[in-house]
Amino acid sequence: MKACWDEQPCQSYLSAQPFFYGDPQQHLMRSYQQGGTLYLAPQLGSTRFIGWIKETSH
Repeated sequence: MKACWDEQPCQSYLSAQPFFYGDPQQHLMRSYQQGGTLYLAPQLGSTRFIGWIKETSH
């Protein structure tokens, strides 16, 4: 994953907030415009965060 402020477009976006918040919707539009992939965390909690990152980074 790249940071969104890098010079090249992002290929992967990670969003850990519920979709009804504004950020995930903005991430979806950015990923769509740049041909990337949005990974939306399902009910992400602090105890499952590291495992979820490892799982989605393959």
